[in-house]
Amino acid sequence: MTKITLFFSMLFITVACTTPTKPPQKAPAQKPHPLVVNKQAAKSTRPTKTFTLANGLKVMLVHNPKAVLSAAALNVAAGSYQEPGAYPGLAHFLEHMLFLGTEKYPKVGDYQLFIDKNGGSFNAATGVENTTYYFDVVDDAFAKAFDQFAHFFIAPTFNPKYVAREKNAVESEFINGRQHNGRREYHLSKLVACKDHVACRFSTGNSHTLRGVTREILISFYEKYYSADRMTLVIISKLPLAKQERFARALFSQVKRRKSAVVPVARQPLDASVMPAFVQIKPVGPRQKLDLYFQTPSPYQYWRLSPLGILGHVIGHEGQGSLHSVLKKEGLATSVSAGGRSQSMQGEFIVSMNLTAKGETDPKRVIEIFFAYFNLMKKQWEARGTFDELKKMAAIEFRFREPLEGGTKAQSLALDMRYYPGKDILRERSLLHVFSAKDLHTFFDAITPANMRAFYISPKSVTDKVEKIYNIKYSIRKMSDAEQKQFASATPLPGMHLPVTNPYIPSDVELVKGGQGTPEKVIDDARGVVWLMKDSEVHLPKGNLQLTLRTPAVMKSTRAKVLSFLYVRAFNVAHSEFLYLPKMAGLMFNVGSSREGIGISISGFTNKQSVLLAQISKRLRSLPLTPGEFDDVKNQALRDFGSFRFASALKQAANQMSELLNPDGLTLDELLSTLPTITLPELRRHAAHLFDVWSMEGVAYGNYKTQSVEKSLGQVFSILGGTRLPREKWHHDRSLQLAAGKRVYMTVARKVRNFGWLSDFQIGPRTFKTLALAQLLSNHLSGRFYNTMRTEKQLGYVVGAYPRRTDNALWMRFFIQSPRSNPQNSEKLVDAWLPTYLSRLKNLSLEDLKKYKKGLIAPNKAALVTMGEWAAYLYHAGIRLGGVWDYRAQRIKAIEAVTKEDLITFATNLFGSKTPRITVGVAPAGKKVTPLKSTKIRSRQRFQKQNTTRFPRRIDQKTK
Repeated sequence: MTKITLFFSMLFITVACTTPTKPPQKAPAQKPHPLVVNKQAAKSTRPTKTFTLANGLKVMLVHNPKAVLSAAALNVAAGSYQEPGAYPGLAHFLEHMLFLGTEKYPKVGDYQLFIDKNGGSFNAATGVENTTYYFDVVDDAFAKAFDQFAHFFIAPTFNPKYVAREKNAVESEFINGRQHNGRREYHLSKLVACKDHVACRFSTGNSHTLRGVTREILISFYEKYYSADRMTLVIISKLPLAKQERFARALFSQVKRRKSAVVPVARQPLDASVMPAFVQIKPVGPRQKLDLYFQTPSPYQYWRLSPLGILGHVIGHEGQGSLHSVLKKEGLATSVSAGGRSQSMQGEFIVSMNLTAKGETDPKRVIEIFFAYFNLMKKQWEARGTFDELKKMAAIEFRFREPLEGGTKAQSLALDMRYYPGKDILRERSLLHVFSAKDLHTFFDAITPANMRAFYISPKSVTDKVEKIYNIKYSIRKMSDAEQKQFASATPLPGMHLPVTNPYIPSDVELVKGGQGTPEKVIDDARGVVWLMKDSEVHLPKGNLQLTLRTPAVMKSTRAKVLSFLYVRAFNVAHSEFLYLPKMAGLMFNVGSSREGIGISISGFTNKQSVLLAQISKRLRSLPLTPGEFDDVKNQALRDFGSFRFASALKQAANQMSELLNPDGLTLDELLSTLPTITLPELRRHAAHLFDVWSMEGVAYGNYKTQSVEKSLGQVFSILGGTRLPREKWHHDRSLQLAAGKRVYMTVARKVRNFGWLSDFQIGPRTFKTLALAQLLSNHLSGRFYNTMRTEKQLGYVVGAYPRRTDNALWMRFFIQSPRSNPQNSEKLVDAWLPTYLSRLKNLSLEDLKKYKKGLIAPNKAALVTMGEWAAYLYHAGIRLGGVWDYRAQRIKAIEAVTKEDLITFATNLFGSKTPRITVGVAPAGKKVTPLKSTKIRSRQRFQKQNTTRFPRRIDQKTK
């Protein structure tokens, strides 16, 4: 996990295991942290306004003067729970239909084209009791986009032509999810012990369940549930609140308040005849997990306490004495996650564990250890100390939060308005408020063997049933009284104890004075290069540090690449107890590998960053793993990447494309064939010598002092030792460059249910000019391509086009995933469409071209407002471009310079016969695939031997 989020509908804390060393004991007494949080944290400082329209629709407006785009979201209190039993998936189908024309804007696709033209995005999601729609767009286009958006809820047309067609899109989405283990397991989890309740139903929908749905049925459902008093609207914009309010009142006052009475959904009674249930499931691919589900009261009425957040924090803790420490010591699990799922009628607490080979053979032992830890927690719960620590950290995070913006933020707030009662939703959803031992024990009392549904997911599962919709093989039995007694009476194991005080919670949140906002090199010598930019814009006691420890050891051979990949996984497991506490204190970090070397990134409060970096550095050369722990790490990696064989057709096509065009990369076959032969002594030797020769490259942006950064980086060199790697020997990725007119393809058979087709048109070196042309073309093209292939021709649910950027090259990518259209047919349809598209492009008005330019310029022109945005700017300008600090201005200049003739010439050449093009097709095993109109790639090795030209690097720096 990255960090704990206390108020959210789905909370999970993902952990890796460590080794306990202490006997059962109470956690040491909690000591208060020296930081006194300013009372300012008790109030939201964002200018907001909430009100209710005469029709009952609730509105929240947020003024963010630095927002790049204006955003809006609308939540409707209607989802799959409200569907008539005869039509599973109706709510989801309705969500699709609202995008397909309204009385004021009847032309299908116009909404998407307008959003694309104005630099925005949009989406929607259907849940069990809510459906949310959102968009964002440049400020000047907000009024028009908001008008189009509002008419989804004022007067949709439900065009009969698309009522029939859109069922195919829902079917395609369903087929795409049938091989997805998460969807399969979620679907089955709803069925087990569910009796005569809406929660038991299939909610996605497919062509069979929607077969009888008519336009009249859609309208009936819409008119019953899409009532103004069941809606919440959020706007986030730099537009003044008064202007936002005028927009909201003028349009959403027109939404009708329906007279139909809606009956609240009652809590789901679990079927006592199968409770507690032990369910065995056969997964898709190599997967071995144990998930424990416990139904609880709805946590929303306990929002001041956040009981599921507290439970998730303690059960999912990674420190010494935790549940996963003991599971790791016994060799039963490699990771644990714990968290809550919330609905208005009830909640659910879920504990999920990735099992080792040993744990796979003894799931009862894993359950027993879980209850041993939980029973210890109930008995020795020092709740107020843990609550106070979480409350303090939540207040610090709230006080020093970054600005809200974007459609997804608006979507989240629109959902929160449904459940949080006060006017200051931002405060209520972010803070812990009042401790209550009584309320906490209400949730403790739900975590019992009798209330448990255990899902054992393994290829070794013994099954006797088949779920019809997803074709899931499973079995179910009621656990015996003896098993329940065994779990209920489980006693603590040696080493178990509750979490201790977190020493990484910041004690100093003062801002460094004298931030100048100009980049400086704190390292520029034989050691490497590191840029520092002191914060003068965000004004938060935080920072973002990104370092690459460039070492040739990661690229010496295929085996070295695999060792480096495994090293990172092993490092995070071996040092997980140390690594966990900083994350819980708002210090997010990552240790990863790349073809350049080992990367370290740290973000969050700067107060303890230097301490953390030094501690990480001390551990980089060591892997204190037992042989059993090493085997578990390696086997988990084999399962994770072995399961990729069962990923969607397009994911596999994209991976194949990457392997073809990047000769220096590690292929999936190389990884899976080499991993089993790696030994622990070999991996330890690799770790010990990784930094024998290395140099540093990186950036730091934020609340830093120059001397402190220099000292901190100096410590890294002192701790790791080694000699420096000359800059002329630094590795730089360079993808293959195809010769003019070269068209090649590869088709592969995989265990998939859909066909996948993916084609990259080679644009050439990435310059400011080519990037501007490609992005403008994409914004004009993508919506039209989607509307034709997905909406009109109904090829599939996953369809798109966009410019794909690498460090040194640019491509235009088209893709289609379809249950019906094989790669040859998809390519044939696209090739036939492109000339038609070019004729449309020639009709582009100069006024519309200006709008496309404005939508593309907006994010480049807008002020950077978050630490992450500034760090990304610094990294791209300083590291990728070698000090081109005005690259945003140069992008704007390149966009402004594009003429209509430039764009037409660019597109004509791109889609002409001389443009190099590489295509990957994926087909279900056993399906015949006819050749595409290009040269077949027989093997990756032969292709790369025949094509050795690579793009030069850092084109932007040389060609401006």
